Amino acid sequence: MAAGIISLTYGTFSTARIMNVFIPKIEEATTNQLASFFCASMPQAILWSTAFATFFASGILLEKVSASEPGRQSNELTEILKFQQGSSGTGPTSEIKRRREADERVEAIKAEVLKAIQRLERLDNLEDNAKGS
Repeated sequence: MAAGIISLTYGTFSTARIMNVFIPKIEEATTNQLASFFCASMPQAILWSTAFATFFASGILLEKVSASEPGRQSNELTEILKFQQGSSGTGPTSEIKRRREADERVEAIKAEVLKAIQRLERLDNLEDNAKGS
């Protein structure tokens, strides 16, 4: 929204700058000069108005989406669970079992790594003792 407001402000000031140059001489302007002025200023005004509308509307839309996001996330989670139940046929309990099995495997790997580290420390201590003797 801020970008939209900035673009509208910048567009207004740039159009006003052109008008300040042209308005004092408007009585002396010919038809060709008036046409060229409008050919130069109208696209600019349309451009800045479009930028304002786009950015302002995008800001409002993003604000609405972020405000409704928690409910949307819970709906997505519900849909995912329903899809998993429908596709696997066993439901969320099989997922829980798989997670438990994975956790058990991770714990077993951790235990093996700790044992390997302890063995390496013992070997290192034996080498230090052999060098010290």
